[in-house]
Amino acid sequence: MKSTPSERGIAAFVVLGTVAATTWIGAWMEANSATAGFLLLLAVLFLTLRLGLFAGVLAAILGSAAFNFYFLLPLHTFTVSDPANWAALAAFGITALVTGRLVAAERRRAEEAEARRREITTLYELCFGLFASTNRPGHLDEAASRTLAALEARRGGLVLMDRSIPRCVWAKGEPTTIADEPGVLEAIRSEAVVELESGDGPRRQAAPLAVGGRTSGALVVAGGRTDPKILASAGRLLALAIERDRLIEESTRLEATAASDRLKTAMLRAVSHDLRSPLTAMGVGLEALLRSAAPGSTERERILSVAREQERLARRVDQLLTAARLEAGLLRPHFEPIPAAELLRAAMGHLELALADRPVDVVIAPDCPDVLTDAALTIEALVNLIENAARLAPRASGLLLSATLASDHRVALEVADRGPGLPTAFTASGVQAAFGSAHGVEAEGGRGGLGLAIVRDLVAACRGALELADRPGGGASVRILLPEFLHAAPAFAEIQE
Repeated sequence: MKSTPSERGIAAFVVLGTVAATTWIGAWMEANSATAGFLLLLAVLFLTLRLGLFAGVLAAILGSAAFNFYFLLPLHTFTVSDPANWAALAAFGITALVTGRLVAAERRRAEEAEARRREITTLYELCFGLFASTNRPGHLDEAASRTLAALEARRGGLVLMDRSIPRCVWAKGEPTTIADEPGVLEAIRSEAVVELESGDGPRRQAAPLAVGGRTSGALVVAGGRTDPKILASAGRLLALAIERDRLIEESTRLEATAASDRLKTAMLRAVSHDLRSPLTAMGVGLEALLRSAAPGSTERERILSVAREQERLARRVDQLLTAARLEAGLLRPHFEPIPAAELLRAAMGHLELALADRPVDVVIAPDCPDVLTDAALTIEALVNLIENAARLAPRASGLLLSATLASDHRVALEVADRGPGLPTAFTASGVQAAFGSAHGVEAEGGRGGLGLAIVRDLVAACRGALELADRPGGGASVRILLPEFLHAAPAFAEIQE
């Protein structure tokens, strides 16, 4: 460690006093040259050990001069008459210098060892505070405060990356604008400790928070321990603590999700049984009433109307349960090539009551290819759209079901009616806005609501898209866009997996 000029002045004064006192003691004791040389050598070693190499060299020079002046003949002169005394003087000077240098080197090694011990102790205490003191994941401010305390820093701040933008999440005695300092961003990018502007205050540094080859932020430290190595180690420990907390939170979230899925599965099973049983009983009872009612009577028409609503409610319950199973991961789509005509014909077969007194035109384009989709899910989506169109359009008007080859290698299954058309909110805000307002709320004109939300989920599970538009001449048109089988065939095996 380098000493300042004032410290060297004090050391020189102490050396001068110590050498003078040792020389006086030797003279007072009337010691011979050997004893006096030994006393002065001890003084040199003591001064080197206590004050360092500079004091040791100065003491060796002054001690050699005092040894010559007071203890070598002729006394009280710097003249040496006996050649043997020259050897004694040289031996004293060389011994004092060499031993002083050795003692200074050992002193420096001891200081370095003590500094390393303090670093290890600091990092151990920090590691214990961040990881072993509690099993509860700490808050960011608590972890950062522990780190500053371990580094004996008076001020500091924690900067984390938020979508590649540094953001100050905690500060103690520092402004929240530290995230905008160029040195902080440089520390994050270079993964090295960077010196920051400190003005007249304590030394300020930014240590990167790096773990696993990824830098998540920086710790700003003002004052305290300033060794870049210990700051870098403290930054890595803090980064590990932050990453541990993130993993614990993620694990907790996954456990909660798994528990929610288990609860959802149990509820689906219970709801499926509790809803299907009464609907099935209602259907059996309505069939019996229809057989006993006279053809063409008002009573039969009323029973038919109730039967249609019962059928619609049963389908809606089935669709809700299917959508719930898809969301819970209990149902996985099974993709296979299906002719578009079969999908439309199967959907119409589920709506015999709803379409009993209504003309339906089915148009299949000659170049329409097979569709790569899950047949059951697609048919449920078509049933929902056809039923909705039949309910909204006047009974005398017909429905148009068509299948054509659309752009970007997709097949369009279209359901068009002559009803009131799309609500104003749908046409003004687009399909996404329609979906946003369709969760559990019946849209203007009776179109959309829960049914549209279910269709959206079913089509999305089949890797398709949904388009809504006003039909020229009045009414609405809803198209389901699904992948063409021939174009999607190379990825067919991947989709199946």
